[in-house]
Amino acid sequence: MKTGIEASLKNIDVKTALDYQKLFSSEWPMLKIAFHGTATVDLNGAADVTLFTHGLGYVPVFLIWVQSNDGTEVTMNSINQFKIDNDKLICHQEDWGGAFEVTIFYYIFRHELLTNFQAPFVEQNVKPATSSMVSDVGIKIALKGKNIKSTDPRDFVVHSSYKNLPIHQQGYGSQTIPAPPPFVSVDVTVYHNLGYAPLTFFYLKRADQNYWEQIHSSLAMAVDLDSLKAHFVALTAAGVQEYAYIIFKDPLTLGG
Repeated sequence: MKTGIEASLKNIDVKTALDYQKLFSSEWPMLKIAFHGTATVDLNGAADVTLFTHGLGYVPVFLIWVQSNDGTEVTMNSINQFKIDNDKLICHQEDWGGAFEVTIFYYIFRHELLTNFQAPFVEQNVKPATSSMVSDVGIKIALKGKNIKSTDPRDFVVHSSYKNLPIHQQGYGSQTIPAPPPFVSVDVTVYHNLGYAPLTFFYLKRADQNYWEQIHSSLAMAVDLDSLKAHFVALTAAGVQEYAYIIFKDPLTLGG
């Protein structure tokens, strides 16, 4: 018999809700924040700079954003590499022939990157589920020290009006990449079968490094998503390249 807890978003009947309309389910892990913060470092020549010592004892899922030099935008695209191991978050700087300051915003999650997981799958619909529920009911759990009557979403662990990021599928592996010419890449296809294109994360541990890095477009990353699969391609060096991926329940393009 299936046991556990499920909760849907406000005004959605949990008995008919699609996976991405559920607030949480006991059958899915979600990313729990262990640490988040800001670090500013002065970079001059090639260097590895420790941004934060997390000390979790395992390689955690992490995200990085970088503030532009003029402070007008924050982006994941950067000429710097951001790497993590079971103890530290590191910024790697190549020698670009000058000194400059970089401001970084980081999130480190209490969730191990090297995990294999597949959520129970229920066939999804590409349209939001309808509901006859109109009353303002749901679940709210406030953070320690915060008032349950707060109107600020940041004060809550769980709130039925706001989505979380439940994990649908997670895995890791390796590929042996032959020597160039001229470029080589990791090429990974994962079948999720959700019926829509989901949010995804992709990470690499390159053959010449002992750290994992978050892969995005500035590192020659390409992601091809459709309703059945996620296709990840990232430029890299020859050798044994390790990779890890996370596929979430949440769609990139659908509401509801």
